[in-house]
Amino acid sequence: RDSNSAEYGWAEDRSGAVEKALIHGERAVQLNDNLPFAHFALGRLKSRSFVDDKQGALDEFGKALELDPDYVDAYAFMAIVMVSIGEAEEGRKTIEEAFARNPAPPYWYYVPRGISNYYLGEYEAATEAMLAVLERNANSPHSLRTLIAAYGQLGDTDEAEWYTAEYESLGHTATVSAIMENTAIAYAPYREALAEGLRMAGLED
Repeated sequence: RDSNSAEYGWAEDRSGAVEKALIHGERAVQLNDNLPFAHFALGRLKSRSFVDDKQGALDEFGKALELDPDYVDAYAFMAIVMVSIGEAEEGRKTIEEAFARNPAPPYWYYVPRGISNYYLGEYEAATEAMLAVLERNANSPHSLRTLIAAYGQLGDTDEAEWYTAEYESLGHTATVSAIMENTAIAYAPYREALAEGLRMAGLED
């Protein structure tokens, strides 16, 4: 609850909510180190931008999977963190493992599939994955951002323009600088690749 309050802006004291969430997460692991969900929840918290302990997140997801190799959501979130730190190839392998273990995956599994393909330069595959997200959740801003950039890389400015309008209709600012402020990608070459795609899509800096 404290983590969600911080992420969605519900908490009056965000830093206090984050601190409480970390305390509760660490305490849960201390109380039962053999509980996969406790490690997954702590990893999810550490992966969030307002904590930004990516190695800690990977360690916790890894522990959850060590305890339960079929804890599939841990693969998906681990893949997102891997891509963020510049390991798109490993991220893609990890999310494909999630798909292999879950024959009916939730829509958000397609997000790490899409971003890993984008940063590996496989833009057609990236658009397919992000469109799969949007078919199930049309209000996914991070998917729209990557989709716009992928269409830019493909030179399909008509589709890029359409999805830029969709992005703006959700109340977001469609400029390169505004989007870069909101991306979770930390690895500098990937950040530049995203900015490049957005510029190729016709977005202003």
